[in-house]
Amino acid sequence: MAFVPGCEHDIFVSYAHIDNEPLSGAQQGWVSTFVRDVESVVRRKLFDRPRDFALWVDHELAGNRPFSADIAQSVKNTASLLVIMSPAYLASDWCRREREAFRCEVQHKQRAGSRVFVVELDHIDDRRRIPPEFGDLLPYRMWIEDGPARTPRTLGLPVPTANEPEYYSRVNQLALEIAQELQRLAEADHPLAASPGPAVFLAEVTDDLEPRREELRRYLAQMGLRILPTSYYPRDSAQAFAQAMTPDLGQCKVFVQLLSGVVGRRPNDSASGFPALQHTLALRSGLPIVQWRARDLAVDEVADAEQRELLQGASVRACGLEEFKTAVLAEARREPPPAKPRPSTDLLLFLDTDAVDRALAERVGKYLFAQGIGYSLALQEGSPEDIRKDLEDNLRECDGLMLVYGAASLNWVRSKLRWCRKIVSQRADPPVALAVFDGAPHEQAGVGIEIPGWQWIDCRSGKLDECLQTVVHDVKA
Repeated sequence: MAFVPGCEHDIFVSYAHIDNEPLSGAQQGWVSTFVRDVESVVRRKLFDRPRDFALWVDHELAGNRPFSADIAQSVKNTASLLVIMSPAYLASDWCRREREAFRCEVQHKQRAGSRVFVVELDHIDDRRRIPPEFGDLLPYRMWIEDGPARTPRTLGLPVPTANEPEYYSRVNQLALEIAQELQRLAEADHPLAASPGPAVFLAEVTDDLEPRREELRRYLAQMGLRILPTSYYPRDSAQAFAQAMTPDLGQCKVFVQLLSGVVGRRPNDSASGFPALQHTLALRSGLPIVQWRARDLAVDEVADAEQRELLQGASVRACGLEEFKTAVLAEARREPPPAKPRPSTDLLLFLDTDAVDRALAERVGKYLFAQGIGYSLALQEGSPEDIRKDLEDNLRECDGLMLVYGAASLNWVRSKLRWCRKIVSQRADPPVALAVFDGAPHEQAGVGIEIPGWQWIDCRSGKLDECLQTVVHDVKA
C-alpha cells in the first residue's frame, strides 16, 4: 500500500526514454537522477510515514511501448501523476499514437480533484503541440535561459552540482508540493480531499518578473496557501481571458500582482497589456488588492501612460520582496469582520434617472418611502464635477440601485448600465438590490444588455404597487 490509503502507488512518473540517456560524465540519465532526488526529498517531507511513499516509474511508456492494460491499471491505482515534458516527449510515437488511454486517466485524476504535476525539462517552442490535458497546467520549469543569448539550458545536466543551487531549490519546491498533495489526500475521509486554503490569486507577470513571481509563489505555497491560477488562460482575446480568470478570482481572498515598468504583451483585441487587464478584473471582483514594485523603479520615466498610472495606484507598495511576502500572507490570513445586520428601517435606494424621467423617479421614490425604504435622487444642478461625484457616492454608499427608465433614450440606459456595473464592482459590500424600472409610456426597443444580478421591472401598466412589490420584498429580506 502507498502513503495515500486505497492507492497502490502515490506518484506515477511518465517521461521520454531519450531524455534519460546519460551524457559524458554522468553515470545515469537526467530523469533517473531527478526522480531519485524528488523521491528522497518527498520521503523527508512525509516524516511520519516515509517508508509508505510509493513511486512508480513507467519504464514501458518511457520506451514508447504500447499503453498496456497493466500500465492503465497502475495509473488508476496511483494518487497523482508526474509528467516530465520535453520536445522529445511530445515527439514520441506513444505521444502521437497511443496516448489516448493515458489522457483519459489524466482527465479523470483532475476531475477527481487530484494534482497532475508537469515538469518542463527543456524549453518548448510551440505550446500548441502540448496535449490540452497538460498544456493548460502551469509547469515546474527545470530549465533557465542562460547567457547573453538567453539560450535554454536544463538545470543539473549532465549532473547536478553545488555550483547550481537553483536545481536543488526547484527539486525541493516540487517535492514539497507533492508531499502536501499526498498529505491532503491521505487526511481526507475519501480520495476527493477538499482543497487547502485560503486561496491567493497571483497575477501573471511580464518576463522580467518571472523569477520573483516564482519566489513569491514558493513562499506562499510553503505557508499552506492555495495559489491560483493553476492553468494558462487564453491570450488571443481579452474577453476569453476575462471569462477564464473571473471564476478563479471568485475562489480567492486577495489579488496579488508584481509590477515593473514593462507593459508586456497585449491581447489582439485590446489596447491594454495583461498587467492592466488583470488589475481591472480584480477591481471588478471586489477583492483586496496588494501590488508590488521595486523601490528604485523610476515611475516617471515609464513611457506607457496606462502602466505608469498602474504603478502609482494606492494599493502598490514600493518595498523589498521579503516585506511584501509578509504583507501578502497577512492579508490572506486576515479574518473578515463579522457581518452587521442592517435594520430594515435604515435602507436607502439610489434612483438614477435622466432629467426627462425625473417626475417618474419621484413617484417611484414616494412609493418606496411609504413602504419604509428611503431613496436618493441624483443632483440636477451644480458643476459637472459635483454631479459626477454625487453619482459615484450614491453608487458606492446606497444599499441598492434602480435605474428609472421611461422616456429616456436607449443610449442613456445602456451607458448607465455599463457605468453602474463598473462602480458597483468596486464596492466592499454588494448592493441588496439592482434593478431597471421600465416605466416607458410605449413599447421601447430592447436594451441589448443582460447583467447577472439585475432585475428588470416592467411597469408600463403604471401600477406601482404591483410592479414594485417584488423588489420591496427582496430589499427588506
